Formats: sequence, C-alpha cells, structure tokens
Amino acid sequence: MTITPRGLARQISLFSALVLAAAGCGGGHHDTGPVNGTSSGGVTPHTAPTPAPSTPLSAVPSAVGTYDLTLFWSFERHVRGQQPVLYDGNPLPGGTDSGPCSQSGVDTVAVYNADGTPLYPSGSDVDCVYGGIQGATYPGFSPGTYDLIVTGYRNGVALYENAIRVDVTTSGADAYDVSVPGIPDDLDIYAAFVDSTGAVYWTTCRAAGVSTLEFNLIDGAKTTVDAGSIACEDPPPTDQSRPPRLSYRSAVGDGLDRDDYTIWMRGLDPSGAVLFDSTPPNCADPGFQHLGSDTSPAEGWLVGLYVLPETVCQP
Repeated sequence: MTITPRGLARQISLFSALVLAAAGCGGGHHDTGPVNGTSSGGVTPHTAPTPAPSTPLSAVPSAVGTYDLTLFWSFERHVRGQQPVLYDGNPLPGGTDSGPCSQSGVDTVAVYNADGTPLYPSGSDVDCVYGGIQGATYPGFSPGTYDLIVTGYRNGVALYENAIRVDVTTSGADAYDVSVPGIPDDLDIYAAFVDSTGAVYWTTCRAAGVSTLEFNLIDGAKTTVDAGSIACEDPPPTDQSRPPRLSYRSAVGDGLDRDDYTIWMRGLDPSGAVLFDSTPPNCADPGFQHLGSDTSPAEGWLVGLYVLPETVCQP
C-alpha cells in the first residue's frame, strides 16, 4: 500500500480542479470524527454500497470548524515473485468523461471508516473516474488523524481494498495519493487431459503420459501474474475425482487477486515434448472469473488440455 501526501501548492491546484469537475457527484456527508487506534490490516471486503441521490460536492461545504479531505486513487496488481504492478497511475487522465478506470476495471470506489461505516451515511460510492479525475473530496472532517478503508468495486464485487491513515489539518487542502492493492483469494486451477473432441479422456498424469505442466496466467489487463512449470502429480488413489492442479492460498500469503483471467497451459512428457495444449491453433483462450474463493473441482477452474497434434479448432 502506498499513500503519499501531495505538496501544498499541488494540493490546492488539484483540489480546486476536483471540486469544479466533480459537481453532481457523490452524496451527503457527515462529520466522522477522529478514529483512535492503529490502521486495520487484512480487512474483510465490503459489500458494494447502495448508490444515493447525487449531490454536487461543491454544494456540500464543510461546516464551520471542519475541513475537506481529498483522495486520489490508483490500484496495484500482485504479481508472483515481483513487485506489484501499478494500474491507473495517473489520477488526472484528462477529459470530462466519467466511468470505470481503464486498467483495473474498477467502476466505483467507496471510502469507509475503520469500523466499516461509509463516509456517506446513505452508503453512496463514486465513479472511479469522474469528470476526468480519479478521486473525490470528502467534507466535514474535524482536524485529526483518521483510519479509513478504500474499496474498489466492479459490478458490485470488491476487487481492491486497503486500510489507510490520513491527517486532516486546518489548511483546508489536505490531499493524498492512495494506491489500493488487489484483494487476494483462493483458487484451484485443474488440468483435464482431453481428446480432440473435448471429451475428458485421460484422468491422471500417468495415463496421459505427462510429467510437467507449463503455464502462463494473465489478468484482465493483460499482465502475466504468474508463469512457470510444476510437476504433474496425480491425486491420491482415494481421490481420483480431483485432477492435477495449480493452487493459490491466501492463508499462506499466496492468494490470487480477484479479476478475470485467461491461461495458457501445456502438458509435457518426460523428454520435454508437448503432448497437450490448452490453446491449439484457432482455439479461443479459456477464461475464468475469479471473484471469490474458487476451490475444489466443483468451484475451481477446469482447464481442458487438448491432445496434439490432432486438435485444430475451427477458425
């Protein structure tokens, strides 16, 4: 997570631009009061709030003795073995359009107190981009330190979330850049060895003659989040219903961020020859919506690996 206060001169400039551009955005606000304690980590993702009637931010001035807080947001994709990849890194993409952020696919953003109460009493959220700006201004804060939770949604599903701590001062121009990481969740990806018609034919690695699985996992922004090879291991004899799998687990810090994914996977024999491929010529990339805990054969991602060289999909 990254949260950076902006320089005062730039704060004032961006704050003024945001208030002018955001007319018509948002809902009613209330004075949240300082939050005591430390920033809450590992928060449970929130259910998308119900949109409230739109009220121009410029028409909701802070009460006497209270001040505004401006947040500009971007997002981070966790990539295995690397630093996170920044999405939507420019909080001022320009133009006057409103809608989702282009790389992350986040369509709305909501900000909560540390206890999960929305800053908007009615539970409103705001467009990820409003009037060409990735951010929002929240009036009604007394000077103090606040623990907040920023959540990015797509179609009502929380995909990005982080707990932050900010200071509101009497300057009236407090603005922060907030980078919000993806929410990791559990996922099992199963390999099913199929014949040229797509029917599951070989149920174990040994029967298929496969010793290694190669893979390349790609998110909705076309970023490779994981790639490599694993040994193709058969399930135990008592669990032949479970095909070989690639697993991600949040409990051990190895979850996979929620998003839409595609995968390229191949099955190799002990000599390294490719026997099976998930994307033979002219075959569409298999895709999967990973929006929660997707484990077990019933809920996980079953990837068909087609036998080669017989399989050639229709153009």
